[in-house]
Amino acid sequence: MKLLTVMQPIGLVLILSACATPPAKVQPLEVSSSQYDRMNCKQLRESEGNWSQNVETLSEQQEKARAGDTIGVILIGIPASSLAGGDVETQLAQAKGHVKTIQSVIVRKSC
Repeated sequence: MKLLTVMQPIGLVLILSACATPPAKVQPLEVSSSQYDRMNCKQLRESEGNWSQNVETLSEQQEKARAGDTIGVILIGIPASSLAGGDVETQLAQAKGHVKTIQSVIVRKSC
């Protein structure tokens, strides 16, 4: 009986660790600047805006996946959203990487 009492919190921690990562904790992937080096400042700002909007949209989706995972864990014991493909962590990391790279090119070009 004591073993079960000890194992329950450990199991809960393991299940919750499988949940979708919070958007703020998703780190940007490394993105080559070569595609942005040829752009002028106006094009860079436009591209930055597009990718920033993409980050915002993906962050909202990731937050929904995280909320769905939490509910799934509470109700059925599994992170349902992540298992159903709702987790967009990789796409979010890539979008964040593009924004970071574009911003560094903007600084380098003194836009």
